[in-house]
Amino acid sequence: MSGWRRVDVGAWDRVGSGFIVGFGVALLAVAVMGAVRMRAGSNWVGVLAVGAVAAVLIGLGWRWNRVGVFVGDSGVRVRRVLATRTVAWASVKKFVDRPAGIDPARAIWVVTVDGREIRTPLRYVSHQVQGLVDRRKNTDSEPEAMWLPGAEWRCKRALAELRTALREATAR
Repeated sequence: MSGWRRVDVGAWDRVGSGFIVGFGVALLAVAVMGAVRMRAGSNWVGVLAVGAVAAVLIGLGWRWNRVGVFVGDSGVRVRRVLATRTVAWASVKKFVDRPAGIDPARAIWVVTVDGREIRTPLRYVSHQVQGLVDRRKNTDSEPEAMWLPGAEWRCKRALAELRTALREATAR
């Protein structure tokens, strides 16, 4: 295996990050058009502010697009919007699926040999819990969940893939 390979596939994250980047590019275009139309001696603060906001949006959107869990020859990489942690395979004890916190969501966690636990951005709400949380008030209809279709299945598949990568890395 060369480089880093993403183990999770979150289509809605790609849509959201693409929207933010697109909005940032549109703002940047507005700032550039404003700069082109400016006259000498005009106030540039507004144009610079719009350009700065656009740059921040593009940067955050790009980072959001890169959020996920990656595996490589050297270990597992957990990438969030503002931070990235890489754990060597020798330091990884196991991957577990358990509650993410006080909400009903579950997450995949990396457990290291020294007992540290790192929550990954891979989260889902199980069908059983979702049915209890999101029941409609109208009793004539079926309970309708507000979860993303396939999120639980994708997380379970990612967990299996992480466990397989750990077994292969420890066999080397």
